[in-house]
Amino acid sequence: MKILSDLSQASAEPSSLTVGYFDGVHRGHRYLIGQAQASASRQKLRTVLLSFYPHPSVVLRGAEPFYLSTRDEKIALLAELGLDVIIVQPFTPGLAKTRALEFVDVLVRQTGMVEMWVGPDFALGYRREGDIPFLRRTGQERGFSVNVVNRLKLDDLAINSSRIRQDLREGNVTLAARCLGRPYCLQGPVVIGAQRGRTIGFPTANVEVPAERAVPANGVYAAWAQLKDERYRAVVNVGTRPTFTQPVPTLLPQGARAGSTGDDRPRTIEAHLMDFSRDIYGQRLALDFVTRLRPEQRFNGIDELVAQIHRDVRRARKMLHR
Repeated sequence: MKILSDLSQASAEPSSLTVGYFDGVHRGHRYLIGQAQASASRQKLRTVLLSFYPHPSVVLRGAEPFYLSTRDEKIALLAELGLDVIIVQPFTPGLAKTRALEFVDVLVRQTGMVEMWVGPDFALGYRREGDIPFLRRTGQERGFSVNVVNRLKLDDLAINSSRIRQDLREGNVTLAARCLGRPYCLQGPVVIGAQRGRTIGFPTANVEVPAERAVPANGVYAAWAQLKDERYRAVVNVGTRPTFTQPVPTLLPQGARAGSTGDDRPRTIEAHLMDFSRDIYGQRLALDFVTRLRPEQRFNGIDELVAQIHRDVRRARKMLHR
C-alpha cells in the first residue's frame, strides 16, 4: 500500500478510484470502498482512494470544531481496509476554483482512472459543477465509468458524517458508535490541569485534543481508556466543571457547535481511570466513548459532587463490564 500526499505523486496504472473526504471513515464510507474494491478485484484493477485535507467546508466556510478524525487518524483507519493507494490531497482555495473538467482530466492522467465510485450527493470542481450527470457524460468521452453507491442506512436514516456530528452535539455517543462501526475516539497528550480531582479522591487525566475536533456534548461518559497497550475502564467528564465555577448550561444550546460552551470558559476532557494510579503526564491517551451517563451539572458542595462521582463510577464499571 502506498500513501501519497499529492495527486502529482500518483502513477497512471489502470485503477478503480473512489473519491470523497471520508471524515471518520464510518460504516457508509467502508461500504462504498468495499464496492470499489470488489469491482477492482473482478477487473484486476488497482484500488485508489482520493481524500482531501483540510475539509472543503473548513477552508471555504471556517466550520470548526468539525472533524471526526484527524488527518493521521483517517489515514490509519483507511490503511486497515487493504487499498492499494491512498492519496490525501491538500485542499486549498486554489483547488476549490478548479473547474470540474480540468480536475477530471487530472484524475484520468494521474491515477489511470477506469472507473469512479462515489456517493449519491457527490460533486467536484468549482461550485460543485461536476455532479453525477456531468461525470457520466464526461466519462463517456474520457473512457471511464461512474458508479454511484446509495448511502447505507441505520434506523431508516442515512449514515453520514453530518449525522454523526449531530449525534455528538446531542451527547448520543452510542448512536454515533453505531454509525461509525466503533466507539467515537478522542486522543491526545495528558496535560496538567487544575488537579482538583486528586484532592477529592478521583484523580483525572486531562486530555488535550486538537481544537478542530468534534467533541461530545457536555456531560459524564463511560469510556475505555487506551494507554499504549493497556486498556482501562474510565469515567470521562466533558465540560467546564461548574461546581468549581459559576453555573453554566448543562447542555449545548440548539445550533451551537460541538466546542461551544455558550460562554468564554474552555471545555476540558478529564478521564478518571479505574484501578489506576500512575503519573502519565505527557503520555498519549485515547478515549473510546461508550455511553453518556448524565449531563454535566453543578452540585451544592464537594460532598455532593463526590457522592455523585461514586455513583458514576459504579454505573460505568457495571456497563463496561457488560
